[in-house]
Amino acid sequence: MKFDENKIFTKALFLSLLKILSFILVFVMILEGLSITVFSKKAATQYKNAFSKSYSFTTEPANSIDIALIGSSDLYSGFIPVNLWDKYGYTSTVISTPKQTVSRSYTFLEELLKTQSPKLLVIETDMFYQGVEIEHNPDFNKERTERISASDKMKRIVKMISNVPVDGNIENHFTVFMFHDEWKKLSKKSYKAVMKKKDTVTCEHGYNFNKIVYPTKDNKRMTFTKQAEAIPDESIHYLNKMLDLCRQNNIKVAFVEMPSLTSWNYARHNAVKQFAENNSIPFIDLNLEEHFTKTKIKYENDFRDDGNHLNYYGAEKATDFLGEFINNTYSDILPDKRNDSKFVYWQESSNQFKEKYNVK
Repeated sequence: MKFDENKIFTKALFLSLLKILSFILVFVMILEGLSITVFSKKAATQYKNAFSKSYSFTTEPANSIDIALIGSSDLYSGFIPVNLWDKYGYTSTVISTPKQTVSRSYTFLEELLKTQSPKLLVIETDMFYQGVEIEHNPDFNKERTERISASDKMKRIVKMISNVPVDGNIENHFTVFMFHDEWKKLSKKSYKAVMKKKDTVTCEHGYNFNKIVYPTKDNKRMTFTKQAEAIPDESIHYLNKMLDLCRQNNIKVAFVEMPSLTSWNYARHNAVKQFAENNSIPFIDLNLEEHFTKTKIKYENDFRDDGNHLNYYGAEKATDFLGEFINNTYSDILPDKRNDSKFVYWQESSNQFKEKYNVK
């Protein structure tokens, strides 16, 4: 009998491809299964990692959050949702991770809108420059700004050519990639505890409590300059996508920059202020002397590290300041829910927060 070598080769190739595709399918199914159970976003709120606080909004009842605040770690260090509730009856959540980029924030916003209909989105602006070295020199060099902008353009081109997924999209769907290090902590007992508590609203609502006091001093970061440090192109791209989402969902937008001695300066303030004005967005920069003084934040008492993040005492003051701004600007669209029986759990959250961290 004469064998047809081409047919044999084709059949062998087909079987090999079928095996590979079957393996990929099974692998994806396993990832999907883990990502919606043990390593789900709700389960993540019970873990102790960089994302545990940021996914607090997944445990909130549907359409219960009126204010979402999104940005880098400056935000989860500086805003206390239960304090806003105590004073104004506004429901809020902080969606923040260390070194959070605008592209990841866009992914978070998409996720938030699956279950919530916030009336106000507060965007923290420090993340616009994530990964860009800070320049404190008041005589900011325009040539350096152009080099930074060109560098970001090159990174974008490389991403397009290599088809590398945008920041956070794969991890956002297959969350096992974000929480894989929790395997070693998940005994049968702890797994059951995580799954049992995954729908419990956390009393922090995204805030990261820290009472450490690290005395520091003014480093003249906000010395006046007319120069503006261009916002990187990739940040602009995803920021515009976030703003488009807000327009589509009738969400008001405000920009805020939290007090930071290590990642902010006047040149960055100027660039963000110009973008905000061009888009009719209110911009509150708590580093400006007029605002910093009004908050009564003290360099010697209200930071937890070398001036990059506020501690709890500083966060109280920053929250009070921003709460007053929010109430004065958006009270017509933000209901006070303290007398609404459906939101009694927020008062319980506030009481639990005070008891858990021994604060008033």
